[in-house]
Amino acid sequence: MFYLANDIVQHAKRKSDVTIVNQWAFAVQKAT
Repeated sequence: MFYLANDIVQHAKRKSDVTIVNQWAFAVQKAT
């Protein structure tokens, strides 16, 4: 789960898609 989330965040950062990064960061915080 965390590896997948991290991979998605890394790809999103490369595309500078801040919205996706923020959504994943929020989702991961709620999951922990």
